[in-house]
Amino acid sequence: MCYNQHMAKIDEIKEWLNFLNRLFTIGLVTLLGIVGWLFMNYTTVSNVLIGSALIGILVLTVVLILLSRKIISNIKMMKDLK
Repeated sequence: MCYNQHMAKIDEIKEWLNFLNRLFTIGLVTLLGIVGWLFMNYTTVSNVLIGSALIGILVLTVVLILLSRKIISNIKMMKDLK
C-alpha cells in the first residue's frame, strides 16, 4: 500500500515538472522573441515601446528565475522520495 502511494506521489511530481518545464520553455521563447524584436527595431520605435519591452524582459527574467528554482526544488523533492 505504501509503495503505491509513494509511486503516485512521484508520478504527480513528474507531471508537475513536465508542466513547469513547458511553462519555462514558453517563457524563454517569449523572452528571446522580445529581445530579438528590440534589437531589430530599437531605432524605429518610440521610447514607450522600448521601455515596455525592457520591462517585459525584466519581468520575464524574474519569472524564469523563480520558475527554475521551483523546478530544482521539485527535482530535489522527487530525489528524496526515491
